[in-house]
Amino acid sequence: MSRPIDGDTVMEDGSHHADADIRSSAGFEPSVRLRARIEKLAHWRVNPCSVAFYEGAPEFHGGHATVSAGYMNKYMVEMRQLEKRALGKKLDRKAIHDFLRVNEKRNSLGLRVAVKRMRVADDTDFERVLGLAIREADFLAGTAHRNIVELEGFVEDVSESTIWLVFPWADNGNLRDFIASYTCEIPERISLIDDVAQGLAYLHSRDAPICHGDLKSLNVLIYNEEEIYAKITDFGSARRLSKHDPNINTHAESQAPPVHSPSVTFNTSTKTITLTGNKYTLRWAAPELLLNDQLSLWSDIWALGWIAYEARLPNVTSDIGVVERVVEGKLPSLANDGSLALIHELCSLMEMCWKMKPTERPTAESCRRTINEMPKLAPAMFEGLKIDGSQRLWRLGQIYQSRGEYGRAFNLSVKAFERTREFGARSDIISMVRDLTQLGRGLNHYSETIALYDVIWKIYSEGSGDDFDDIANALCDLAELHRLRNKHDKALQPHSEGRETQEEERMAEALCKIAQQYRLADRHDKAIQLYTRAWGILTDLGDRKGQADALWGLANAHQCRGESDKAIPLYSDAWKIRTDLGDKKGQADALWCLADAHRCLGDYDKATPLYSRALEIRTDLDDRLASSAVAMCMMTRIAGRMLHFVEKIGNMGLKRTI
Repeated sequence: MSRPIDGDTVMEDGSHHADADIRSSAGFEPSVRLRARIEKLAHWRVNPCSVAFYEGAPEFHGGHATVSAGYMNKYMVEMRQLEKRALGKKLDRKAIHDFLRVNEKRNSLGLRVAVKRMRVADDTDFERVLGLAIREADFLAGTAHRNIVELEGFVEDVSESTIWLVFPWADNGNLRDFIASYTCEIPERISLIDDVAQGLAYLHSRDAPICHGDLKSLNVLIYNEEEIYAKITDFGSARRLSKHDPNINTHAESQAPPVHSPSVTFNTSTKTITLTGNKYTLRWAAPELLLNDQLSLWSDIWALGWIAYEARLPNVTSDIGVVERVVEGKLPSLANDGSLALIHELCSLMEMCWKMKPTERPTAESCRRTINEMPKLAPAMFEGLKIDGSQRLWRLGQIYQSRGEYGRAFNLSVKAFERTREFGARSDIISMVRDLTQLGRGLNHYSETIALYDVIWKIYSEGSGDDFDDIANALCDLAELHRLRNKHDKALQPHSEGRETQEEERMAEALCKIAQQYRLADRHDKAIQLYTRAWGILTDLGDRKGQADALWGLANAHQCRGESDKAIPLYSDAWKIRTDLGDKKGQADALWCLADAHRCLGDYDKATPLYSRALEIRTDLDDRLASSAVAMCMMTRIAGRMLHFVEKIGNMGLKRTI
């Protein structure tokens, strides 16, 4: 839902709501100096008739101006933007055509704007108010940064006592209201704090550094252009400072504190305090402003620390108490703040911003670099609703995981997975399952994570694809969770039958099937890995038949890789289990393969009796493969006898031939 910008976001706080109508100043004539300043803003001059105020539009009153929502004429907006583009260069007809074509999709009413209509008390006050408006417009006309609000237009009409500043409308309100209205994760809040730091670093880096002078969450607007981001606004208290001016660095700390405490006025509607005779909001004001009224770049840094603190939760306490604690050097405790403990770097930066000695605070550029390195993700909105899509939730989960916040990462990742499992891409689903199994393992969330196996089973049953390896890896991860869960459960209570056992049996079956496919594709390393995982699950379950089958497959994989010495003990174990189970055919198969393994090693004395025993079993079973067993048995016996004879006569060449 659209949220209007608060009047205080573009003006000073004030409880006096004067009538918005202003008197005529037809007799006023600007001075030559003032007229020259107005002429510098020629590219930003707009006709007041190009701005329309629709019925029922939001309107906010402050002590110095009224802010009204309206629309700037579409054609005027296009020409204004084209003029700003053309500053310092010529645009040909094609460039103009391309620009207008790109802007065809703009709202038919034009650009939605916030019009700051300055309040003029009487004829004698017009020049003062006009001077203040020109100064603010001049600051903005000379800036161009993503995180600094743009000046869309400037209106000055002496005959009507009209002084307007026109800005783009911020549908999502100011930073304080946005954080209060929408649930934002810490990385999303850091993204907005980063926007403020980026804008402030830009201001402080100008040839003549610009001190904002009234930086606060109310003066940070939230815009939505593909992603949510913040812009600094309200330059009514801004000043240009010289880098060589000692007042910037040292004057504030060298002055003695005043004898009397500052006089303050509390604004109940905005929950802020204004210092009588000054233009600073005390919650964000640095001690040197409260004690000495000394403006500097360092005071902006103090305010940035407060914005970072506020962004974590809009928990506004008594500002009177804040002033007393700040002047006494007592700041909010960060160590015990659970939400801030997530991002230790942010806590450290805020403490640096709140150093009582101004010159010990970091520069805006230093703050920008520090915050830019923190994990962040810009919030997303669509038609007034905050978007928490599966990919965004997944990304947030990864950010928390990288910071060691595994519990929060797991919860966000589960939400992302639930939104992806029905309609998401196979690759995304499998990747999420793998990450979740890793998180579940670290958190001992065995049962919750093993439930994901059904999804992998469904994907596998739908047929293999390019993600076959990913499926196998996911199954291996889940198999490891089974092992760890069983180990954990045995320390507490006997392993329960039922659903968990069925899940494990299905998983072992899937692992064996996939391993068989790998073996047939001559990918024996992968087959060995999967058979080993399956054997572990089946051993924990006490499934003797399953154990024998897994050992059989594992031995086959080693045998295919030419590792008969590793295959022999596995075949032998499989044969023993099948013998215990009375599985005659299984015994014959194990004996046959065991004989083959010995034969491959040239151990014919051991291979021959094994073939014979396999032959006997298969004959009893009327196995059609019995004739093959007879042939292999006879060939082995002949080869063995020939080798025995050749060894006696010492003919090595003939031995190799045999």
